[in-house]
Amino acid sequence: MSPSRRFSSRGAVGALVAIAIAAPVSRAELLEEIVAWVNGEIITRSEFEDEEKVMVAEVYRGYTGADLDQRVAELRAGLLQDIIERKILLDRARALFQDLNQIKEFYYKGFKEDQHIADDAEFARMVAEEGMTVDQFKTRLLETYAPKEVLRVEVRDRISIGDAEVEAYYKEHSEMFLVPAKLTVSEIVLKASTEDARAERATKAQAIVVELRTGADFAETARRVSEAGTKDGGGLLGEVAKGDLAAELEAAAATLPAGGISDPISMSYGFHILKMDSRVDEHTSKLEEVRDQIRTYLTDRKFSEERVTYLERIRSEAEWCVKSKYRDRVKTETQSTMRCRES
Repeated sequence: MSPSRRFSSRGAVGALVAIAIAAPVSRAELLEEIVAWVNGEIITRSEFEDEEKVMVAEVYRGYTGADLDQRVAELRAGLLQDIIERKILLDRARALFQDLNQIKEFYYKGFKEDQHIADDAEFARMVAEEGMTVDQFKTRLLETYAPKEVLRVEVRDRISIGDAEVEAYYKEHSEMFLVPAKLTVSEIVLKASTEDARAERATKAQAIVVELRTGADFAETARRVSEAGTKDGGGLLGEVAKGDLAAELEAAAATLPAGGISDPISMSYGFHILKMDSRVDEHTSKLEEVRDQIRTYLTDRKFSEERVTYLERIRSEAEWCVKSKYRDRVKTETQSTMRCRES
């Protein structure tokens, strides 16, 4: 349950601050425009806009074009609701966990270990450069990761996917577990530029096949006689999938066993000889091979569904309100659970 990402420079502190939620409201912020209230705590316009800028910058680093526009629009549409839900979850953490200070120290220790920070004094200087104290930084860690811990304890850890459910999904979605064939092939190519040359090349190709089937090393033979660009690599074509080879070559490879040498294959430009270095034919993964994968998928899917229900419930139990001018930034169906003392 490590709370940090790995960074390679002093930017670790600044990056964590960037992705963390805003610090508690200061006296100066009380004079700012209020966007929302959550259980007696206010969300200011600057807090909201600062987080929006940071999150949009994160999206810009990961997307381009139409995908970027869509992601930015989605982020802006849901950000205020995310902030409200985080604050409600943080209040839930205070109710669930007996000692938030202990959890705060746990996150802080994990962050320092992940970032290989051993010098506390140097770390304090780094944090100060970001305009924070170490204790404020610890609070940012708590406010960022404690809500996720609440969702794990209250929702995810209560989900149980039984073997019968896993087995039913496997049977109903067997096509998802189809593993395509993997063939590793080598080649020797003898070119025949004229019809007169074809008979001679055909005879030579057949003689080479006999040599290979009686123990000659394919790679050495390819380096010596092949006229393809693969000769320097011992004729290795590598892993091929269905459709990668010409139809004549694919037909020959279809029944060639691992280690097998094909007969000469007549092509418009000459003759091919194939060796099947290894093959794994198309097959469906066995249930035991994918059981854990299916269970994880079904757990994730169930968590997504139950997370929505859980958040709806705790919003309805909380006292929260959004100023009317900002209510278009919260989903209409979510607004029905607002409990406002003032507007």
